[in-house]
Order: sequence, then C-alpha cells, then structure tokens
Amino acid sequence: MTEELKFAVRIAIEGCDDRTVIDLEVSASERDFLERLSGLSKEASTYICQPTLGLAHRQAGDVA
Repeated sequence: MTEELKFAVRIAIEGCDDRTVIDLEVSASERDFLERLSGLSKEASTYICQPTLGLAHRQAGDVA
C-alpha cells in the first residue's frame, strides 16, 4: 500500500476584527479543494470586513 503524500497548510478565516487559524496536514486533493474554496470566498466577499478563507503552505514541523 502506498502512503499518500501530505502537505502542511495553515487555514485562516479572517474578517476585520477577528481571525481563526487552523494548522493541519492535508492530501493533495484536499489542498486543491481548499485553494479553490479560498479563491471562491474572496470572489464572493462583497466588502472588506466580510470574512474570507486564506490558505498558506507551511513547512512540516512549523509551529503556529
């Protein structure tokens, strides 16, 4: 059985006055979905303070 490659990512849900950050490891297909969702959240946002989803790639072992 082949082990699936994992990617370390940081997900941030951000608005003007608050931020929620989640660090996790995801598969390639999950990463692709999160990248798409991040872009869609920015497209759908109608004003600067509306929360959007940000995604950053991290090095494995990075500490928040």
